[in-house]
Amino acid sequence: DGKRATPPADATDHALAGEAILEAAMRRRTSSSSRETPNLVPPLAEPAVRPFVPALLGAVSAVVIMLMALAMHTLLDAGARVAQRHPELANALALTFTSGMAACIFACVSFHVLALS
Repeated sequence: DGKRATPPADATDHALAGEAILEAAMRRRTSSSSRETPNLVPPLAEPAVRPFVPALLGAVSAVVIMLMALAMHTLLDAGARVAQRHPELANALALTFTSGMAACIFACVSFHVLALS
């Protein structure tokens, strides 16, 4: 048909070309690894207070958790007194205090975990 202008490439030509590319890449790699590049940026010095920060945050979050537990206990006690005086509000108070307690516990534990990580 005559549409093909170039003859089909031989497999050995492809293999030789691949080997030449591989050898050139290996030469570049060995020559670049043999000379060391100087580290122009010095490593950042760790501050001396660094090891104490997680412990400090953990202690603060533990104190916050204890204060929240005290506040929840006080709120539950007050809610129980209100529920004794007004029985019609008992279910609403129980739901409100339970959801508030769950939210406080979740927030405190999340803060504690984040502080220690």
